[in-house]
Amino acid sequence: MEEELSKYDKHIIKCILASNQFGITQVCGLVSIVLMNFVQKDYPEISRMLQKKDIESLKKMADNLVKVNEYLDIMIFKDQNNKTYTTTVYDNNELWQDPQIIDIFPMQK
Repeated sequence: MEEELSKYDKHIIKCILASNQFGITQVCGLVSIVLMNFVQKDYPEISRMLQKKDIESLKKMADNLVKVNEYLDIMIFKDQNNKTYTTTVYDNNELWQDPQIIDIFPMQK
């Protein structure tokens, strides 16, 4: 039995496919691995950690960030060729705000 996706996950998948980045035509196994508060000045460091595939440091960083009303969801998924990617997703407390993909990072060379 196939697991039912949430409206949030369906929206993220739609955004990943719409980005047309890396030739991704299918998103499989989308899972949130780190949910943290979003502080814009910290994003370049977060991006560097993802490029280095340093998920453990991101998890530690998530525990230490100040509380805000904006969120960064770091998600992992596989494409149609079983290649693994992470993606950063921005969201905030405004109910009308749809989450937005910031970046997609390949996890394999």
